[in-house]
Amino acid sequence: GLSKRSSGSSVRPMAFYRRVVVKASIKKMAGHGFDSFRKHLAYIERDGTDERGERAKRYGSGIDDIDIEAGEEGESNPAKAFADRCKDDRHHFRFVVTPEDSSSLLSLSEFTTDLVTQMETDLGTKLDWVAADHYDTGQPHTHLVIRGVRDDGEDLVIPRKYISHTLRSRAQDLVKMELGPVTQIEGRVRLAHQVNAERFTGIDKSFAKEIEKGELNMSKAVPKGRVWHRQLQVKRLQKLSQMGLAENIGSGRWSLAPNYDQALKDMGERGDIIKAIHRSLKDEGHA
Repeated sequence: GLSKRSSGSSVRPMAFYRRVVVKASIKKMAGHGFDSFRKHLAYIERDGTDERGERAKRYGSGIDDIDIEAGEEGESNPAKAFADRCKDDRHHFRFVVTPEDSSSLLSLSEFTTDLVTQMETDLGTKLDWVAADHYDTGQPHTHLVIRGVRDDGEDLVIPRKYISHTLRSRAQDLVKMELGPVTQIEGRVRLAHQVNAERFTGIDKSFAKEIEKGELNMSKAVPKGRVWHRQLQVKRLQKLSQMGLAENIGSGRWSLAPNYDQALKDMGERGDIIKAIHRSLKDEGHA
């Protein structure tokens, strides 16, 4: 009757999200760890990384814009005081937080501060931290350093699942709260921009669900309303073929290189490094 859904009805529209990439590492302080830690603090504040191509401004809990080497008394130099507090710690955490919509956010530093506040609620402790925003690659991002000590003096332990999943989810919720959900038109445009990207993309990720015995069949019927996505997948496969990561084996079937995903991820990281080098050379007056 009327209650039955038509077999020809279109599928539910594809859901799009305000994606945020979070890379995390835990670093020990023993041995040369503290020297590495100080170098990392200097690195995140280096020249040529802010919006105007100047020195990145550091911010965080009790940190202001004072040179890391300036002053002898910790009380008058919050940056040095932060480093000194960490000296005898067992470890510290380093994060790189990259919202896909970072250039649309009103303030990347306010977003990061809100994210750390959420982490404090989740982990049940105040955090001692410092951060700096970088604009020297194609995607603005934040370097965040968190001391490995809770506010009661105990070692700070962040569960693996929180680092790999929950933190990214919290960050995405914050971006969505500010910018609203991604519309269908906006989402489709974003995917279209991924077709020629030399990095791992959402289209590449979609292949994993459709691979059967090492092959993709692009001639299979697709649900009504998803034809546009299949067209983007085919265009992406043509691009991957030019890159030596896919091969058209006829009849709408394609084979992907076994390591296509890791190869694309490595390519993206190399691309960011090259952009940073070019920016640095340009700032120093080199062609």
